[in-house]
Amino acid sequence: MVVTERLRARARQVLEKDEREPVPSPCQSICSMDAKEGLCLGCLRTLQEIAQWSQASPQDKRQVWQKIQSRLES
Repeated sequence: MVVTERLRARARQVLEKDEREPVPSPCQSICSMDAKEGLCLGCLRTLQEIAQWSQASPQDKRQVWQKIQSRLES
């Protein structure tokens, strides 16, 4: 799936960057929640992760990206 591959590549890029770099949002403008998994189909974040993104520290944002990467692997 193109969306998954794009998200995988973005996760790799974000996590390889220097920790002082700004952390981009994983949003891909495909905002639809999977009711069973509780994850957005576009970015693989939970509703809580999405809601807290704008207030999250760079470290917390990188942790979300790590979770996304783990979700892609499972």
